[in-house]
Amino acid sequence: MNAVTVLGAFPKPVAPALTSLDLEVVPIDLLTEWRRCGMVADFMADYMVHAFERRDVARSILSTVTNELVENAAKFSAEKRAVAHVSIRHHGDVVHAEVRNEADEAHVQHLRELLADLARSGAIAVFQRRLEGRRGLGLAMLAKDYGATVGATIEPNGAEGRNTICLRVSLSALEVEQR
Repeated sequence: MNAVTVLGAFPKPVAPALTSLDLEVVPIDLLTEWRRCGMVADFMADYMVHAFERRDVARSILSTVTNELVENAAKFSAEKRAVAHVSIRHHGDVVHAEVRNEADEAHVQHLRELLADLARSGAIAVFQRRLEGRRGLGLAMLAKDYGATVGATIEPNGAEGRNTICLRVSLSALEVEQR
């Protein structure tokens, strides 16, 4: 039995999804044509905005969040030909966007450090440090700009040094519309 490790904030939905969309992407396709990351994010955001009154604002935020997750799957998937799963779910008061993919131990360690740093130091401090280092800004930016919580589950999958990661960004539905 593989033990699942939870990192950061990974809240379970308290209500069933009102609207949801799930896609499968292959990281090598995204790396071959980087614009596909934005296309996937825009498609998912365009689908979800119909659950919000301020659609233009919601589209921008949901596309930004989803794009960050899709790009992470493209960059950090250990097996670039293995399918990654991207989903977005509106649960009423909260929106969960997530990506599930296979990652190596180095990426798991990076996530452990980032999520622990976000919990310890807060989004603004982490973003400022990462801005100075010009590296790893995306998830810290989502937490800072949108009040998002970021968490992950890590599950060893049996392959040497490989893990299945589910990276989740949770947003208040009010924040999605900037109310």
